[in-house]
Amino acid sequence: MDEQEVSYLVALGQVNGLHQNLLTLLMDYFGDAERAWREYRRWHKALPLTADKCDDIVGNRKEVEPETFSRYREKLGVKVVTVKDKDFPAGLRTVEDPPYYLFYYGSLPDPDRLAIAVVGSRKCSDYGKAATHKVVTDLVQKAGVAIISGMAEGIDAAAHKAVLQANGYTAAVLGNGIDVIYPSFHGKLYRALKEKGAVISEFPLGCGSYPQNFPQRNRLISGLSSGVFVTEARIKSGAYHTVKHGLEQGKEIYALPHSIFSGGGYLPHYLIETGQAKFAACAEDILEDFIDVGLVERMQREEKQKDSCLAASQGEREALAALEKGGRSFDELLKSAPLTASELSSFLTRLEIEGAVYETPEKKYILKNN
Repeated sequence: MDEQEVSYLVALGQVNGLHQNLLTLLMDYFGDAERAWREYRRWHKALPLTADKCDDIVGNRKEVEPETFSRYREKLGVKVVTVKDKDFPAGLRTVEDPPYYLFYYGSLPDPDRLAIAVVGSRKCSDYGKAATHKVVTDLVQKAGVAIISGMAEGIDAAAHKAVLQANGYTAAVLGNGIDVIYPSFHGKLYRALKEKGAVISEFPLGCGSYPQNFPQRNRLISGLSSGVFVTEARIKSGAYHTVKHGLEQGKEIYALPHSIFSGGGYLPHYLIETGQAKFAACAEDILEDFIDVGLVERMQREEKQKDSCLAASQGEREALAALEKGGRSFDELLKSAPLTASELSSFLTRLEIEGAVYETPEKKYILKNN
């Protein structure tokens, strides 16, 4: 879809009352966004609304200027993907009322990577936060799992932060416009997700965090995932909305056990008791439904043994650990490991001879098969 067409599509999405399910009907009827925008007098033929309701939406169109939003979106650097694009997440094509397009920062989830949604209470306990951090870290480090959540306070934030600390991939699906940071104190997390993972929203630019947005948002969190992991929540909670969407979508549901004295265990225990969720106290309880955990563990042991052969000293091991996170220049490696320039040079030469690393034209050292 060319830039002009995207501009009209975004403008349609900014019209108050023209939600994405109605936008989809317009696109189906008119065939392209520019035509749909210009032929607004015929919207009543495409939309299953009363004449008064349709007239209200048409009237709201006057408040939107496509060029203004196009410039604003360009200034923000926000990307757009539509259902017509091949990289639109496949799992979202079949959710209830699938969005016609998404705003996003970063990179969309890799369809070939296992993704697990992690949801739970905003006002979580120390146990819930620590357990979430532990299981999520293991999911990332043992199997490279992508973690999908909602950037809310509490469990969501704990899950995102655990992934970022483990140098994995995580995506946040927002219940507001992509240019709105909610909660406001998550600015640092929001920026980290933009740079190292993804931030995704189906809501119009500038849209606030209204309560009705979050149940709608939750269907996308489960839709992007192969399973939903509930770590802490009460029965009447937003987390349960995500679970229900996941069940409707045929996803696996997992629940973390809690103390019987913990209110945060109500939903996990209820889901386990009623057979809606599988007991999951560790990453392996989730991974065993998708991969051969024993094979992964053997591969990790072999990788550690290989690393120990490549690196003879603590300084060399630290340099190797830095390379495992991505390409590094000589100076960057020198700062990350307690080695002299001569020692580092000798170590890199040995790695090159053994075929473990190569140097790019930009003078970056890259680990092969990393």
